[in-house]
Amino acid sequence: MLWNYLLMTIRSIRNQKVYAFINILGLSVGLSCCLLIMLYVSHELSYDRQNPDAKQIFRVITRVTGHGNEQDDAITQYPLAPALKADIPEVEYTVRVATNGSALLANGTKRLQEEEMLFADSAFYVLFPANFVAGDPKTALAGPNRMVLTESAAKKYFGNENPMGRTLRVDNLYDAQITGIIRDLPPNVHLRYEVMTSLETLMRLYEQQGFRVSQAWFAFTNLSTYVKLYPNTQVQTAEAKLPAFVEKNLGALLTRIGAGFILRFQPMTDVHLYPMPTELLPGGSMTYVYLFTVIAVVILLIACFNYMNLDRPLYPPCA
Repeated sequence: MLWNYLLMTIRSIRNQKVYAFINILGLSVGLSCCLLIMLYVSHELSYDRQNPDAKQIFRVITRVTGHGNEQDDAITQYPLAPALKADIPEVEYTVRVATNGSALLANGTKRLQEEEMLFADSAFYVLFPANFVAGDPKTALAGPNRMVLTESAAKKYFGNENPMGRTLRVDNLYDAQITGIIRDLPPNVHLRYEVMTSLETLMRLYEQQGFRVSQAWFAFTNLSTYVKLYPNTQVQTAEAKLPAFVEKNLGALLTRIGAGFILRFQPMTDVHLYPMPTELLPGGSMTYVYLFTVIAVVILLIACFNYMNLDRPLYPPCA
């Protein structure tokens, strides 16, 4: 039976070559477009899910109320992270990540503008593991003027030489020692960088300018705060303690200026597709994921509909 159907199909294709070509081409193009779109959607949905502790890691979102133009924001204050670790027992680790714009890095006479440079606390690689080729992830960012490079960045600045222990001049302001080399990051992480410098370095630069960011509760710079909760901890339990935390640390200041301050935790796996108005790095959009999914379904339906309609002339009507 199946052999007869196969012979009939081959005979029909030979007799109606143009119809067969259009039919098969239309279906192939439709399926290819649908597949490519779904690969994009799958990639967008995969961000940060390779992290083994993804379900325990959250980004702190802030909202200042009482002065109009209220909106959630991913920018936080420097004192927030240590205070959360001290006051919220469900918090196991806190990490601050900052950017200071592009930087001019120099190795002798080789000077390059670095666009993908971040600053982070020493516990960064506890929350965001990386494959270290050289150096210790526990100490690589512990202290000022310490820097971790990806393999691509190391080759860019040092060629085939061993960069460990060497220094890079940053914006002609300070020398950072290379304390770690990591494999290049996968494309589906929301914190993308080629150069990671210890946050103490940036804090010292601020303090040299007379700005004590470690005590500035109402100074918002390009810094985000992440928390890792203890295993088996419900995020709602930790979030329920945030209003009391705000009152303890900011109550008097908020009363004096007549404002309110709201904190909440955003799951790390939502950061890429649900970005805030102000971000350290550009993110994606869940709206585009929904839109392209709908487009893929429509293309697939049109391809199938056309295939069935164009398929009729290939087969003679039954007697």
